Amino acid sequence: LGDVYKRQTINSAGTVSAISDTNQALGDSVDPSGSGISPSHTSVTYDPDTDRYILFYTDGGNSSYGTAVVGQVDGTTITFGTPVVFNTGTTYYNSCDYDTNQDKVVNAYQNMSSNGWGYVITGTVNASNNSISFATAVIFFGQAGWESYQSSHIYLHFVSGQDKIVIGYKEVTANSYDGWGIAGEVQANGSVTFGTRQQFLNNTGNDLNFCRQLRSLAKDKYLVLRSNLKLW
Repeated sequence: LGDVYKRQTINSAGTVSAISDTNQALGDSVDPSGSGISPSHTSVTYDPDTDRYILFYTDGGNSSYGTAVVGQVDGTTITFGTPVVFNTGTTYYNSCDYDTNQDKVVNAYQNMSSNGWGYVITGTVNASNNSISFATAVIFFGQAGWESYQSSHIYLHFVSGQDKIVIGYKEVTANSYDGWGIAGEVQANGSVTFGTRQQFLNNTGNDLNFCRQLRSLAKDKYLVLRSNLKLW
């Protein structure tokens, strides 16, 4: 998880703990939301430029809004800044990574308050107060006429060799659950431009086989792991 010297784990209750590298001992659990209600759809990444961790989650204590918080690790102690809402709508399937080219964290998610379409948003961390500011979210899946289509089981990965992000997701319609992927490039102003999406799975009528992980194997090759352990 980013830095090999400082690592975190997300516990089953939605809290976060630091891990010691010497004996793998867990530090005390901390509720990053402060609401006492377990976060869901959590995703965390490391910002090597500020030495901070950024946790994205669905805040069940605040209308299931998409929320992010910056954490600072000291030994086995984690200190969080103030949570920031990045989507004032029901938010699922957060998946984040850090763009080392533009020095921004990138998060993809499903916005159920916008037809269940897929969005991506970039943020910049301020280490002085453990805060994060966001650019305007960009749609990567959804357009007029697609009101009955949704994106789910979203996974985002930053490809450092090409300075691009790649998103794998499941397209959900009334009778199909196809797998799709799309590549994008983060701009200096925080916007994201996308290429043409490509289908990697025709999965009509089967809701079990979806994208589970997305990792780069080489400069122009990617691995997609499905729930039934099939690869592309």
